[in-house]
Amino acid sequence: MDDVVAVGRLTSGIAHDFAGLLTVLSMSAGALRTGLSESERLEELDILQEAVEKAAALTQRLRSFGSQGAVERQVVDLRERLGTAAGLFGRITGGRVRLEVDFADVPVRSCVDVLQLDQVMLNLVTNARDAGATRVVLRVGQQVADESIIGLNGVRCDPGAYACLEIEDDGQGMGPSTLECAFEPFFTTRSEEGGTGFGLATVWDSANRHSWPFQVDSRPRVGTRFRFWMPLAS
Repeated sequence: MDDVVAVGRLTSGIAHDFAGLLTVLSMSAGALRTGLSESERLEELDILQEAVEKAAALTQRLRSFGSQGAVERQVVDLRERLGTAAGLFGRITGGRVRLEVDFADVPVRSCVDVLQLDQVMLNLVTNARDAGATRVVLRVGQQVADESIIGLNGVRCDPGAYACLEIEDDGQGMGPSTLECAFEPFFTTRSEEGGTGFGLATVWDSANRHSWPFQVDSRPRVGTRFRFWMPLAS
């Protein structure tokens, strides 16, 4: 049964991610057909290339799933990673959502699997768009976490200094009953519109693989905030 749940989480999340990447590819391809300047054309090509590379990485994750899909960690500055991804996220939201970034003034380094970090952010930004958000804020900084993080999503951790990633939106939000089911594979509130699920099963899986405690605050008609605590790397 555990294997079935794992497959459900993986396929639900990857279907969600591919839908977002296909949106990027379609919009950039359409833009290239218009009368762009040379610099604008090169920018669209860069976005296309990044989307193709992410799709290839997702395919590789599917191929490696049979061997437990090992986490491939590297030390990254989360500010730089989010800055790089922001252009792609802007295409995914189709210009309907104002994307804001709020980064610390100093490097915020953590040892992460870059593909899985990108998947987490991609899922949450796409969810915000689908929830009717007009504004999404990406925040990265260092934060001292207290005892309240102990045991969040079943992760063993200690209070102390962490890299903190927050993704907040002003979408329709979730009530307690929806939030209780949101991390189940294939759960969706948009089945009539062809929704494949929130994609939050993959968020849960990636956080647990990295031992990231995380917290979700959500209120109907107010919005949702995800906060992840990631061990700092020197």
